[in-house]
Amino acid sequence: MEKVPNEILGLIIGELFDGQQFDHLRNANLVCRRWNRHAEKYLLGTVRLYLSGGIRAWDRNMGLQVVKSNAQRVIVETCERGFHHDDEDQTIHLLEKLHKQQYGPSLRRAVDGIIEIDHLQAIEVNCYSRCRDMNQHQPGHTRDGESTSEAPLNAIYQAVKQKEERHLQDGMAGMSHIRELKLNSFCDTHPPEALLEGLFKNVDRLHFKIIGEQDLNWGSA
Repeated sequence: MEKVPNEILGLIIGELFDGQQFDHLRNANLVCRRWNRHAEKYLLGTVRLYLSGGIRAWDRNMGLQVVKSNAQRVIVETCERGFHHDDEDQTIHLLEKLHKQQYGPSLRRAVDGIIEIDHLQAIEVNCYSRCRDMNQHQPGHTRDGESTSEAPLNAIYQAVKQKEERHLQDGMAGMSHIRELKLNSFCDTHPPEALLEGLFKNVDRLHFKIIGEQDLNWGSA
């Protein structure tokens, strides 16, 4: 294997990697350290941010140069992991917790980590029909202000905008643009036009799944 060119070795690992082989690639590092730099882009090519329970781990990962150098796709999960709504009181509690996190400084601070990713090309934001704006359960609720869908979008837009401005100021050539944007299960509300135009800038591929009000009942999947 020592005589195999790096380009060929990278192609071999790429063909073997199917997204489920993390343990195999990690173990390969113990046998052959040369594999490490080729495996890193597959192990770290996609990073995932959970707005509930995962921000601390995200901050820790974003502090690693190896992550910032290899990540190309960011997935933002806006809902609780393992979210269920069998108990209405528990559902309200979870939504209140989610609401505080999404509108608090932790969301903006976490998403700002995108600025440090050198080769970011794709962003995916996953919302869920079960995670309606918790304010809808409060008396006198109105649709003013950011929804639980709009809040992460706005944070991502601001981070991408800062990333572009920083590269322009530094005169850095070869900056990667967001080429793919995937928005899953967003409510049929209308975010500010400037927000959407900013996110769609330079996008080559757009995946946009919208759910209607009839899909927002607690019994829907």
